[in-house]
Amino acid sequence: MTENLRVGAVTSVHGLKGEVKVFPFTDSADCFKKIKQVKAVRPGVRLQEGGRDLKVESVRFFKNMVIVHFEGTDSPEEARKLIGFELWVKRLEAPDPGENRVYTADLVGLKAVDENGTEIGTVRDIMEAVGNDLYVVEREGKEVLIPNVPVFIRNINFDAGTVTIHVIPGLLN
Repeated sequence: MTENLRVGAVTSVHGLKGEVKVFPFTDSADCFKKIKQVKAVRPGVRLQEGGRDLKVESVRFFKNMVIVHFEGTDSPEEARKLIGFELWVKRLEAPDPGENRVYTADLVGLKAVDENGTEIGTVRDIMEAVGNDLYVVEREGKEVLIPNVPVFIRNINFDAGTVTIHVIPGLLN
């Protein structure tokens, strides 16, 4: 399991008080209410190589965005410097995802197997889509998209490092 979790990205400035709009990378933006501190990192920069620690002062919601005010960011000019940054939290400080829920970052790297235990490939990414997420499974040098719905995703076993997939004709083509 990963030590740090990416929870969102700053997309724009909101208002005149230094607030920013954050696009959440979580399926429940309510988790932002529990986050006290984040590390802001430019995309493509390794988390360990830098970034900026930011204390969350307030959180509210507007449509599908999270409006966040960080301590010390009190003007639109200061807030503008954060546009494009990804926001990360330490796993130990992250809110509990809830019963029967997982952080998508923990799925990356799991072996995808069919119901007989035969390896299909490796989960390389989770793609957000309308209706449900898609597991991007690398199989024989190609990517296969598996809908994250109970019909296909039968079991996730972190101890075994596997996700069990119900394979129907045409799914892996």
